[in-house]
Amino acid sequence: VGVFDDGAMTDAYGMLARINPGARGEPPKRGSREFAKAYTEMPWLRAITERIAFSCASVTWRLYARRGKSGRAVRDLEWQTAAAPSREKILKAARAHGELIEIEDHPFLTFLRRGNGVLTGRQCRALTTVYGDLLGESYTIKGRNVAGVPDSAWPVPPHWVLETPTPQHRFYRFGFSGWQVDVPDAGVLWMPNPPPEHPY
Repeated sequence: VGVFDDGAMTDAYGMLARINPGARGEPPKRGSREFAKAYTEMPWLRAITERIAFSCASVTWRLYARRGKSGRAVRDLEWQTAAAPSREKILKAARAHGELIEIEDHPFLTFLRRGNGVLTGRQCRALTTVYGDLLGESYTIKGRNVAGVPDSAWPVPPHWVLETPTPQHRFYRFGFSGWQVDVPDAGVLWMPNPPPEHPY
């Protein structure tokens, strides 16, 4: 799944197509590199940010499904969108009624836990949190196995992003040193914190 679906050009009276009329998306905001550098040069910024990042990265991820009347897993929007206290109650009730299925082996869990050939899964999750907290967005290139399923995460510093996708050109452009590449939008997990003055 990418940033834009096939209706992005016409949804909301063609808003996205007119906001981003060309084939080039916006690069991250200026100063991203300086904020990333400040993390390594300012001990207090690093201490606070790192503590938060590694706390977030240390969360044990679990994958649950709800068993429907047919015995097969069904999608339940309430489970997906409930706040933490409500979700605990929902899971407890589902467990009591035999509706809860914990899935222990799944490509999504592999993607979260594995990391990549250089960084552990915990390091990748922490780095993603640092980028999100300091820079307001994070980018992760999805490594894929031979079946095309995402199985590794490659966090990319936001200042390495040269272009973001548009409805007309659904590619990210990355560049650093001798590495220049266009990646389809479905190959990147982009987690922005949309700024109120320009959320699109």
